Amino acid sequence: NLKDELTNLKDEYSSFKEKELKEKQTLIDQVERLKRSEREYELKVQELMERNTQLKTEVADSSSKGTETQQKIIGPLEERIAELSRELRDTQKDNLQLRELITELKESKSELKDVKGIQK
Repeated sequence: NLKDELTNLKDEYSSFKEKELKEKQTLIDQVERLKRSEREYELKVQELMERNTQLKTEVADSSSKGTETQQKIIGPLEERIAELSRELRDTQKDNLQLRELITELKESKSELKDVKGIQK
């Protein structure tokens, strides 16, 4: 009878040990999967950080190229505007001088009429 109990206890112990071993193995497997996942995550984060840096560089380059392009376009336009402004001022001066000449001519014509009227 004691022998049977001992055998039963040994069987239970063996069963318990097997179960414990399986649980330990399951935990070990889970830990390994987590470690792999963590490494994959770290690699992904690294890739994303590198891509972010690359994109920032591309944006900065693009922005400076945009500024260069704007300067290539705006610079000549500003020069042309300044040139046209000078031409406009010159034209306005010329127009003022022409008005003054027209006024003088009208006065001279009027004087000439007066002189002709006196001569008659």
